[in-house]
Amino acid sequence: MTNPPSRSGRLFEAARERGIPLAAILTSVAVVVGVYLAGKLAYRLRGILLLLVLAGFLAVVLNPLVVAIQHRVIPDEGSPWQWWRS
Repeated sequence: MTNPPSRSGRLFEAARERGIPLAAILTSVAVVVGVYLAGKLAYRLRGILLLLVLAGFLAVVLNPLVVAIQHRVIPDEGSPWQWWRS
């Protein structure tokens, strides 16, 4: 004895018989809902996200200055910071 088809199975079968791309429709709806929820999350976390973007920008801008100071202040030979090179 076989089990009767489930409700979702009957729905997909009926959509296929009528030529309705149900999988594409459900995928599109899921993408729209996901983007909406991601936007709501980003809006709620906007303060934290702004701080992260600002910190990243400052890190990129200040990196050349830090590298230049490190090369001038920290000697290349005999420095405890260079232990991994030996």
